[in-house]
Amino acid sequence: MCNMVLTVVKKDEFRSFLAYLNQSFHRPRSPNTVRQRSIDNFERKVRLAKILQDKMSHSNSSIDGWSNPNYTMAVIGVLAHFTTRDRDTWDDVIARG
Repeated sequence: MCNMVLTVVKKDEFRSFLAYLNQSFHRPRSPNTVRQRSIDNFERKVRLAKILQDKMSHSNSSIDGWSNPNYTMAVIGVLAHFTTRDRDTWDDVIARG
């Protein structure tokens, strides 16, 4: 039952809808790909939250925007830069659009 929602990526109607929304978006063909990407993204956010809670000493953020002449859409990203108490550095994209 839980995998039913992920099977929508196989349907031509859904893929056409995504292509209409963004022609440059890579549309995964497999529910397993969608599932694994979702799990990977969640685990990355959990690791980031743990660093913020436990080890963060200093932080900065930066915003970057760019465009590509081959696409009609501009992209913006928000990056977080951290230094932990152990003096390790960590950079991560925390938002994009």
